[in-house]
This record gives sequence, structure tokens and C-alpha cells, in this order.
Amino acid sequence: MEQDTHIVKSYDEEMKEINNSILDIGSLVENQLKEALGALKNQDTELADKVIQADDLIDEKFRELDQKLVLILGKRQPMATDLRTIFSAIKMNKDLERLGDHSTNIAKRTAMIELVLPEKPVRDILRMGEHVRVMIAKVIQSFVNFSAEEAKIVWEMDEEIDDEYLGILRQLLTYMMEDPKRISACTNLLYMVKDLERAGDYVQNIAEDIYYAVSGEPLYNDGPDREWEAIKPLKKKK
Repeated sequence: MEQDTHIVKSYDEEMKEINNSILDIGSLVENQLKEALGALKNQDTELADKVIQADDLIDEKFRELDQKLVLILGKRQPMATDLRTIFSAIKMNKDLERLGDHSTNIAKRTAMIELVLPEKPVRDILRMGEHVRVMIAKVIQSFVNFSAEEAKIVWEMDEEIDDEYLGILRQLLTYMMEDPKRISACTNLLYMVKDLERAGDYVQNIAEDIYYAVSGEPLYNDGPDREWEAIKPLKKKK
């Protein structure tokens, strides 16, 4: 009986350590995006370089947690909710690492830009980026609370991110068509706004994983490709 109690206690400590690692990486990723947006706002190449270097720490923590999760999966052979939690944590860990990559991409473009950027698209991108940052904070909180309801709220927030993305995409395409001299600057912004849109998708993936871990039920998004719908050529009327 004492051995069983020891095993359960040891397993609980391992699961707590996994949770803490997810929270640690989530906090780093949220700060990574915050600083990348700050670098863009102020055209701060020094801060952008700092963000780029910080990605190494996120990658290191991702690898450490990935190894822990594989070991627990093999050693403990968890069942039911614990099994769903482990599988969800494996996917969340990877999505958080990718979120860090997208923030780093924004910083890399900021560091190399030597152009005057159009003000309105930059303001809109910064606002969109802040919304993505809020999503990250909320999805981590839903993980802390192990709440399917909170995770679903975050999952639904990605629709607003997609709306903002499509609006900025159209805006930048219009800028480039009206003034070819803006093409270089707007192209850099196009890459940035795409990074934010993908970041929103990864947060939505994390919300799906949390929802599944808690409820055992999947969340699906079977909607049309809204980006293609927004930019595809209009059919000529007969």
C-alpha cells in the first residue's frame, strides 16, 4: 500500500511539473509576441534582435518538455483523462514553440526593414497582434483552470483574428496597387500579418487540445477558406 501511495504521489508530481512547464513556455511565448510588437511599433532593431535571441530559450524548453512527456507516456501508461491530457500537452508544446517562431519572424522582419512603413496598416497590425497576445494569455488561463468553457471562448476568438487579417490583407494589396513604391514595405507587412494570422490558428489549436483534454469531445472548424474567398478574382458576368 505504501508503494502504491508513493507511485501515485510521484505521478502527481510529474503531472504538476508538466503543467508548470506548459505555463512557463506559455508565459515566454506571450512575452515574445509582446516584445516583437513593441519592436515593430518603435522600429527598435535592438529589441528585435533581443526577441530573435530569446527564441533559443523557448526551443530549449520545448525540447525538455517533449522528452518529459514521452517518458511519462512510456513509463506511466496513463488512461482516460490523464492520457488525453498527456497527448494534448504534447500537441500544445509544439504549438507554443511554433507561436514563438512566428513572433521571431516578426522581429526578424523588423530588424531588417530600412523603409518608412505606412502608418495605418502598422497600427492595424499592432492592434491585431495585441488581440493575439490576449488570446495566448486567455488560453493559458483556461489550461490553468482546466476549463473547457474558457477554452471554447478562446477558440471562437480566432474568427475576429481572421476578420482583422483579411481587412489588413485587402488594405495592403490596395496600397501596393495604388503606389508601386510601397510594394517593398507592404510586402514585409504582409509577411508579418500572415505570421499573426497563423499565430491565431495555433492558439485556436491549443484551445481545441484543452477542450478535448477536459471534455473528451473534439472541436471542429469546417468553414471555407476565407483567405481565398477574400482575394480570389471575381468571375466575369456573362
